[in-house]
Amino acid sequence: MGADRSPARYRSIATRLTYRRPVFTAILAQVNFWILTNALLVTISHLVIKAVAATYVEITPPPFLAVLALSAVTAIFYGTALGLIDVWVERHLGMGASLGRRILSKAVLYSMVFVVISIGTLAVFDMVMDDWFARMGMQLSDEARYRWALTFIPTTLVGNLVVSFIKQVNRSFGPGMLVSLLLGRYQKPITEQRIFMFMDLKSSTRHAEELGPERYSAMIRDLFHDIDTQVPQHEAEIYQYVGDEVVFTWNAPALRDKSQCVRFYFAIEAAIAMRAEHYQRAYDRIPTFKAGLHLGEVIAVEIGEIKREIAYHGDTINTAARIQSMCSDMGRPLIISESMLRTCWPEMEHTLRTEALGAVILKGKQNHVNIYAVVGGSVGASEMAPMRRASSSITEV
Repeated sequence: MGADRSPARYRSIATRLTYRRPVFTAILAQVNFWILTNALLVTISHLVIKAVAATYVEITPPPFLAVLALSAVTAIFYGTALGLIDVWVERHLGMGASLGRRILSKAVLYSMVFVVISIGTLAVFDMVMDDWFARMGMQLSDEARYRWALTFIPTTLVGNLVVSFIKQVNRSFGPGMLVSLLLGRYQKPITEQRIFMFMDLKSSTRHAEELGPERYSAMIRDLFHDIDTQVPQHEAEIYQYVGDEVVFTWNAPALRDKSQCVRFYFAIEAAIAMRAEHYQRAYDRIPTFKAGLHLGEVIAVEIGEIKREIAYHGDTINTAARIQSMCSDMGRPLIISESMLRTCWPEMEHTLRTEALGAVILKGKQNHVNIYAVVGGSVGASEMAPMRRASSSITEV
């Protein structure tokens, strides 16, 4: 069987790499961009000089490989510096700063780095090009050096704008999604095996009435910020924000530990608990969430003309939403389907407890679905036997 080269697999790898190695991926993106940009600029310049040299035989093109190598080295230094700046700005300004302030901060720091790198590049350029000019019986004046340096300024400014735009778009869509959209990988429907988690704020109506629109909105923003802190570690993709509800998804075949989807819920609860004092002081309450998880096949396809996005269609999404709606009826904060339990049981059997809630008919469904409540905590020896029996009764697909 060949390697999985599906768009979902690529996005999973991009998500994992971005979340686990943020500094490396930031530097890699900048370095790759500037190597390609500089190589393109040097190649075009070389072809123009060759065309002129064909008319004026006294002109000899500069050593292409030497200039290309110099441009690559410059791109590595410049890209590394910009990658570190990106990480520093995001970590130190973060959500507390507006998009404009982040862009302005990066622009100032980019300019400072550009000046330093340009001075170093010109020094090396002099060493490389002086011999070439000497062989032509020419000497490069300071004015000529200055004009040569000026040719790189527009390229660098435009390049900075382009790479900043790409990073913002990529951030809006999520890791790996932009490439899939650009290459049209989802223009035709693709079947994917995915895990979906629908997570909704408990007692949201009461919270909204008691807090009022502004304080309620502020609380939701605080909650989503705490949720976002746990997303990288658990490799979740944020599919949608809908009011006070968040929908997460995972590419099931690419997950090494599928129980992390279940642990994700408890990590979020722990993150909120760590800031309990803040919520109590700011909103006179400590909000909690309820969630439902389901695993199954969905159709992934690119939709929309005015606003394009990757959408998932299928019964799996509807079932996950219906399972989440059972949390209030069953009085349980986290409920998963049988297919979800079957998939993640080997990794979670020693650390999480489950409770069979029986076969239920979900709203809008005709067939029964077996659902299970999950609670955190270690599993004692006395609880292992019945849980193993329950697990063994689940038929393998």
